Amino acid sequence: MSAPYDPYSRPPQQPHTSQSGGTNGMALTSLVLGVLWLCWLGSIGAIITGIVALSQTRRTGQPGRGLAVAGIVLGAIGVLTGIAVGVIVGLAGYEVQKKKSVSVVLEGTATGGAKEASIAHSTGSIDKMEAAVVAVPWQKRFTKELSGLDVVVMNVTNIGSTGSVTCRITVDGKVVSTDTATGSGSASCTYDRLAG
Repeated sequence: MSAPYDPYSRPPQQPHTSQSGGTNGMALTSLVLGVLWLCWLGSIGAIITGIVALSQTRRTGQPGRGLAVAGIVLGAIGVLTGIAVGVIVGLAGYEVQKKKSVSVVLEGTATGGAKEASIAHSTGSIDKMEAAVVAVPWQKRFTKELSGLDVVVMNVTNIGSTGSVTCRITVDGKVVSTDTATGSGSASCTYDRLAG
């Protein structure tokens, strides 16, 4: 038989655990650092604080294990992204500095009665332009070592007001840039080794 109901009696107590109140602060810190990245330094902090938080939550039973795991995962993603960006930047820097020997043909042509043109061209440094008024068709062939920062530029301007002029840059047998201007206009061609 059961005991009679006593309205003043205390309800049965649950056994006390060693859990302290609130979510583990290290777990929360790990998650925040993982989200912020802070130029990838936050990612390293997220991994470290996440590992500490996992140990603390396991030992104390305090909530926050999921936050710690999320912080570790975000931190790892941040570190891997930082490594990938570093490799890409390093390879791009190497490609910019690497020199490549190329065979270049610069051509200036005319149609429709144009007979002379002002031709200006530069190979490598843009501030070293060579310019002359020449009879067209005109052509210049050369081989040069170009780094990724070097460009080949050519402008052909019609001296007269009739006909049209065309510039063309060919590199290693492939036409890489061509442009035509009519009347007294100017045709402009550019080759940038990194752009292709």
